[in-house]
Amino acid sequence: LHGLHRWSERLGLVSDGAQRLIADSPRLRGEQVCANLKAGDGLLDAIRKVGNGLDDAESGQVVGLAAQTYCPDQLGKLSGVQSES
Repeated sequence: LHGLHRWSERLGLVSDGAQRLIADSPRLRGEQVCANLKAGDGLLDAIRKVGNGLDDAESGQVVGLAAQTYCPDQLGKLSGVQSES
C-alpha cells in the first residue's frame, strides 16, 4: 500500500493522459511495467508496451513513475535507450 500512496502522490507530475491511464488500475499498471523491466525490457520496449492511446512522452511518464514507485532497482534500465526488438 505504501507504493500505491507514493504513486498517487506523484500523479500531479504527469500529463492528464498518463493520469487517466494510471487511475484506471494504478497498482496493476505499475506492477506490469516493473514485470516488463525485470523481464529484460529497456526504455523503448517499456514505453511501447504502455499503449492505451498515450503518446511516447506520456507512456514514458507512466514507465518512470512506475519504476520510481514499485521497482526502483530497475531505474538503471531507464537511463539509456536499449531496445530488444
